[in-house]
Amino acid sequence: MLTRAGIVTRSGNGAHTRGDLAQVGLSSLLILIEMERKTGLLQLRAPNGPSAQVLVRDGKVVHARLDDADEPVDAECVYYLLTWGAGEFEFVVCLVEGSDRVNVSTTHLLMEGARLMDESREPPAHQSVAKIPPLGDPPSGDAL
Repeated sequence: MLTRAGIVTRSGNGAHTRGDLAQVGLSSLLILIEMERKTGLLQLRAPNGPSAQVLVRDGKVVHARLDDADEPVDAECVYYLLTWGAGEFEFVVCLVEGSDRVNVSTTHLLMEGARLMDESREPPAHQSVAKIPPLGDPPSGDAL
């Protein structure tokens, strides 16, 4: 068993990795899974909230869904899961069968998810924005 930065890894037939999403964010976890070309089931549990399953094959997300909910699924589900700042995860190595329902790389999913989160933080177009004037020449006289 290896313990590091909120991750516990066990080896053997039932190889799995688990940890705290507050210590290892989902985007970092998916990058690691992609780089290591892992295949298996990533289970996520929000504190006092929903749980989800993400299937990966050779490091690529091929399906994602929330437990006990019909939507969001696949890419939209991953974008939603990326907003979770806390919770637990467990990755279990297993055979993943079925077609790829996401059809984009994990890196693409993460970049699109980051773009969507950035856009959601931008002020709406109808909201007024205060701008700081550029620095000019200091006023003359004794005023500072």
